[in-house]
Amino acid sequence: MRQVAVETALFHELRSQDQWQRKMASISSEIDRMPTTTTLEESSLERLRKKIDLMQIIYPRLTSRTRSTPDGSTTPGSELEVAMETRAVASLLVVTQEVIDIAHELIRGNREQAKTALLRMQTSIGMVILAMGALIVFVWLLVSRRILQPLRIFEQGTKQLAAGNYAHRLKLVQNDEIGDLAEEFNAMIQRVEAAAVELGKHRDNLAEQVLSRTTELTKAKVVAESLSQYARSLIEASLDPLVTISAQGKITDVNDASVQATGVPREQLIGTDFSSYFTEPEEARKGYQRTFSEGLVRNYPLAIRHKTGRIMDVLYNAAVYTDAKGMVLGVFAAARDITERKLLDQVLHEKNAELERATAAAEKANLGKSDFLSSMSHELRTPLNAILGFAQLIESDSPAPTVSQKRSLDQVLIAGWYLLELINEILDLAQIESGKIVLSLEPVSMVEVMDECRAMVEPLATKRCIKMTFSPLESAYFIEADRTRMKQVLINLLSNAIKYNKPGGSVILTCAVVAANSIRINIQDTGTGLTPEQMAQLFQPFNRLGRESGPEEGTGIGLVVAKRLVELMGGTIGVESAVGVGSAFWIEFKLKTARQLDIEDAAQVVLARPPVPEGTQARTLLYVEDNPANLELIEQLLARRSDLRVLSAADGNLGIEYARAYQPDVILMDINLPGIGGLEAMKVLRSDPSTAHIPIIALSANALPRDIEKSLAAGFFGYLTKPVKLDEFMDHVDLALKSPAAGWNADVDRSF
Repeated sequence: MRQVAVETALFHELRSQDQWQRKMASISSEIDRMPTTTTLEESSLERLRKKIDLMQIIYPRLTSRTRSTPDGSTTPGSELEVAMETRAVASLLVVTQEVIDIAHELIRGNREQAKTALLRMQTSIGMVILAMGALIVFVWLLVSRRILQPLRIFEQGTKQLAAGNYAHRLKLVQNDEIGDLAEEFNAMIQRVEAAAVELGKHRDNLAEQVLSRTTELTKAKVVAESLSQYARSLIEASLDPLVTISAQGKITDVNDASVQATGVPREQLIGTDFSSYFTEPEEARKGYQRTFSEGLVRNYPLAIRHKTGRIMDVLYNAAVYTDAKGMVLGVFAAARDITERKLLDQVLHEKNAELERATAAAEKANLGKSDFLSSMSHELRTPLNAILGFAQLIESDSPAPTVSQKRSLDQVLIAGWYLLELINEILDLAQIESGKIVLSLEPVSMVEVMDECRAMVEPLATKRCIKMTFSPLESAYFIEADRTRMKQVLINLLSNAIKYNKPGGSVILTCAVVAANSIRINIQDTGTGLTPEQMAQLFQPFNRLGRESGPEEGTGIGLVVAKRLVELMGGTIGVESAVGVGSAFWIEFKLKTARQLDIEDAAQVVLARPPVPEGTQARTLLYVEDNPANLELIEQLLARRSDLRVLSAADGNLGIEYARAYQPDVILMDINLPGIGGLEAMKVLRSDPSTAHIPIIALSANALPRDIEKSLAAGFFGYLTKPVKLDEFMDHVDLALKSPAAGWNADVDRSF
C-alpha cells in the first residue's frame, strides 16, 4: 500500500496509472489469500474488497480529468473540471480512510496479520495523501497562472476601456480559449476606437447641423411671423365680415368688418355664441351644422343685427378647417353684404314684372296684329278673286276687247296678281309670327327642287336679259325640309337676284358640301351690292333699304319670310355683298339620307295580302302629293295590287277637282300642299255632298300629337306619318276601303 501511495502522486502519467492498477490487483489478491477464522473477519474482508473496487472506480475518473498539450504536458481543464478532480481526490481519501478502518478491525481480529497489513496500508495511504496534496498544489498553481492571472488582465483592460483609453490592448498570449478571448477583446477595443472616432466626426457634424438648423428655424420663425402678420392684414383688409367658430359654436376670432357689422368690440365677440348676432339664431345654427356635415356651405342667406338695431342682409360662405392630422377644429365663415343688392333685386323684380306685363301686352298686340293681318288677307282674297276672275273673263270674252281696253285689262291683271303676291307674303309672315304655320319636314331632293325653281324663274330672267347659270350637282343630295316652303325660299332669292340686277347681268346658283354633313346653296348676282348699313337692316320687316322710290315694287317682307322659314326648317341663311360688285345670298342645311324606294319590299307587302277574287271591280285611290319621290313610292307600293287603281294630283285644287270628277274610294292627302293646303282641301271635300262620303287619310311628316289630334278632329279618316311603315299603310288603306260608303265611325283610333 505504501508503494501504491507513492506512485499515486504521479497518477497523471501513464506509467503511474499502470502501476496503480497492478498494485490494486495485488492488494485484491492478498485480501483473497488472507485466512479468516470468524464470520466477522469474512465480513470485514468482504467490505474491504468493496472499498478496493470503489477505489478502482474513482481512480480512472481522476486520471481522465487531465488533457495533454501538444508538447506532451498536461493542463487542467476548466474551473468545473478542477473542482470535479478535487472532489474525486477527496472521495479517494475518504475511501482510503474507510479501508484503514476496516484494516484496524482486521488487526484487532488478527493482530499479527493486521500489523503487517496495517503498516503496508498506512504507507500506501500516506503516499496517497502526499500525492493528493501535491496534486492540489499543482492544480492551484495551474489555475492561478492559467485563469486568475488572465482574469486580472481582463479586469484591467475593461477599466481602461471604461476610462476611455481606446489605445489600450491586452498583452496576453495563450494558445487556448482565453487567448482567443483576449484577441477578440483587443479587436473589440479597436472597433470601439474606430466607432468613437466616427462618432466624434458625427458629433462635430451634428453640432454644425444643429447650428444650421437653429439658424433656419430662426429665419423660419421670422418668416412665419411675417406671414402671420400678412395673413392678419389680409383678414383685416377684407370688407366682408370674417369669423372663425369653434366646434362648440363659439367665436374664436373676427376681423374689423365683423366688429363694424355687429357694433361689438372684438374682445367681447370672442368666446360668445356666434348665432346670437343674427336675426334668426336657429337658422344660423342650422347653417353651422350643415357646414360640419357637408364640409362646405355656399350663399347661405342670413341677416346680422347691429347692436343699434340696424339689419344687414348677408350671404354666408363657410367651410371647415382642420389641423395637420385632418381633425376638424371649427368653421371659417365669410359674409357678403347683399343689403343693397337685395334692394336692387326687389326693384329689378318689380321692373321685370312690369316688363313681363308690357311684353304680354306687346305679344297680345302682336298676336292681334297677326290675327288681323291673317283675317284681312283672307278677306282680301275674296274680292281679289272676283276682280281677277272677271278681268280674265273680260279678256277672253267675245267680242275681244279693244286695244285700249286690252291695255287697261293688262294693268288690272298685273296689279291684281301683284296684290295677290303681297297678300300671300303678308299672310305667311302673320302665320309665322303667330306660330300657326305648319311645316311638313321630309327628305327633299335638291336636284328636283332646283329644276322646278329654274323653270319658274327663267321666264323672268329672259324678260330682263339676265343670264341664269345652275351648276350641276355632283350627286343626288337630300335635305330635310318642307318641299313647298323650300321652293318658296329659293324662288324669292332668285327673283330678288334677277330684279335687283343690272341689265345684261348674271345669276349663278351653286351647291357645295361645306362639311361632312352640310350643304350650302349660294345665289350670286351682279347687282349694285349692299352697303354695311343696308346689310345691318336687311332682314327687318317692311324695310326696303331705301328702294321705295325705285322702279321695283315690293313690301320688304320677302327676305324676312325666307329667313324665318329657313330657320324653322333647321337651316341658316346669310349674305355677302360688296357695293358695285353684287351680292351672294346663301342658305345651309344638314344633309339627309333619302328614303330608298324598294320595289321588292313593297311587292312582298302587297303579295302578302289575300288574293282578290276574279271578277272583283278595282277600287280607286287618289293620292294628292307635290313631292315626286313620295308619289313614286306609293305608286310602286300599290303597283301590284290588282284591286287598286292609283290617281295622283300635284296640288290641293287639282285634288279637289279629281275627287269630284272620279269619285275615288279613298283619298290619300298630303297636309302641306302648294296653293290650298291639305287641311283646307279636306274641309272643301267634306262640305261638298258629292265627296263628303269619301274617306280621306292624312299623310304628313309632322308627328306631333296635337297636330294629329287636330287633323282627326277636323274630319280626316286617319293620319299617317312619314316615313311610311308599309304594313301599317296597307292596313289603314284596307280599313278605309271597308268603311261604309255613306260615312265612317269617328270613335275608331286611326292614327299611325
